Amino acid sequence: MTTKHISNLETPLRQILDDAHNGGLLIETDGEVRFAVIPINDDLLDVLLEQSPKLITECKKIREDVKAGRFHTLEAVKQKYSGTK
Repeated sequence: MTTKHISNLETPLRQILDDAHNGGLLIETDGEVRFAVIPINDDLLDVLLEQSPKLITECKKIREDVKAGRFHTLEAVKQKYSGTK
């Protein structure tokens, strides 16, 4: 990840995004504030979602509902309506 010092807070966002496009950018400003700007791809999004406590809780609830028969998996619905068992 590249580091870029920005002293002018009027720097166009397009310039910052262009700099961050290839692997991310660590931005430093006067006053020692740091920001990370990273492109989000499917792999990163998967990691972020997998680490989300809210998503983990919701997935557990959904699994419990499926086991209790309140919801059906996609595979079960496909099987039911395809005429095969």
